[in-house]
Amino acid sequence: MLGLLLLLLFAADSYAMYAVFSSRFPGAADFFPRWFGGRVLLLEGRNPYEREVALEAQLGLFGRYTEPWEDQVAFAYPLYTLFLFWPLVYVPYAAAQAIWMVVLQFILVIGASLCLKLVRWQIPSWLLLLTMLWAVFFYPGARSVILGQFSVVVFGFFVAALWAAEQRRDYIAGVCLALTTIKPQMVFMLVPLLLLWALTQRRWQIMIGFGSALLILTGTAMLLVPTWLQDFYSGLFAYSDYVGFYSPIENLTRTFAAPIAIPLANGLSLLLAGLMLFSWGQVWLKKPGWFVYALMLTLIIGNLVAFRSATTNHVILYLPLFLWFRRISELDNRGNTVVFLVQTGLNLLLWFGFLKFIIGTNFEHPFMHGFLPLLLLVLYLADWRGLFSIARKIEAGG
Repeated sequence: MLGLLLLLLFAADSYAMYAVFSSRFPGAADFFPRWFGGRVLLLEGRNPYEREVALEAQLGLFGRYTEPWEDQVAFAYPLYTLFLFWPLVYVPYAAAQAIWMVVLQFILVIGASLCLKLVRWQIPSWLLLLTMLWAVFFYPGARSVILGQFSVVVFGFFVAALWAAEQRRDYIAGVCLALTTIKPQMVFMLVPLLLLWALTQRRWQIMIGFGSALLILTGTAMLLVPTWLQDFYSGLFAYSDYVGFYSPIENLTRTFAAPIAIPLANGLSLLLAGLMLFSWGQVWLKKPGWFVYALMLTLIIGNLVAFRSATTNHVILYLPLFLWFRRISELDNRGNTVVFLVQTGLNLLLWFGFLKFIIGTNFEHPFMHGFLPLLLLVLYLADWRGLFSIARKIEAGG
């Protein structure tokens, strides 16, 4: 009955999204290039990485060819990303957009629910309902839904991998971890940490699941486009030429300390990398509490020093946010109310930052790419004793 109700809710939400939004306002600009590339591959047998396909996608999305410094509307993802939305290429884009946006909404709610379980945060029903709504309307999540961003899918597979590992379903955990690689810039630090932890715990099935799933995904994609690996990597270099942004931490230093931006960003990146590697060393030594705390630091630092990031990638920061919310809720008997106020205030702050410093239409100021992870880093370092104490409780099952 619950499954049937969820299916009906999904169908109703998709229809409403189509009738009210996608049929009138075509969008989800980050989903369209992947949908269009998958469509030309499956219906016409053409390579989605070809320049001609990108030019056609530009006309489909913008009604014109884009300038060299603008988004080139290229496929720009590993080809196996197609497997996650395969059926949608056979329906008109307005319907595909509506369904995809609803899928992302559901993933945000399910992912937030798993975050609650992972940090073992017990909350009253009123705050649970408000927190699920917050997960959908919080700036990084809401913006991801509007853009049709795959970062939400990465977040979903990431927390699913952690939950499966906690439930000792190690092979499934490894498969979910492999599926997070559809956006390498989001997990290039997380995957090594989780594999390191699996090695220290002798959880071989996690490593086997990850390796076999990645091999199957890569090989199956090669059956469709044999050259996709080199096409994908060539596209990455082309992408860096027209993106126009730097790492989040360099975007911050260029905004607030322009004269010394580059050396300051490089120095801070090395310092943060050293801090992260120190925490990994504690994981290798199997010290209690350090896996959870190192995981949170890696999530935060990864979103500061990544070669390319955006606020949509910050949905993966829901996990360290939820651990921090648990910390606030346990401070006194009014902690749950304070959590709700913090959630509301943080969301308003980020939306205000977007609207106040917007550059052009729907275009963020680059400093926002590092604002939330920097805020979390300050909180995690300033209150490290309290947060580390909760990390130890979580590892101990409390």
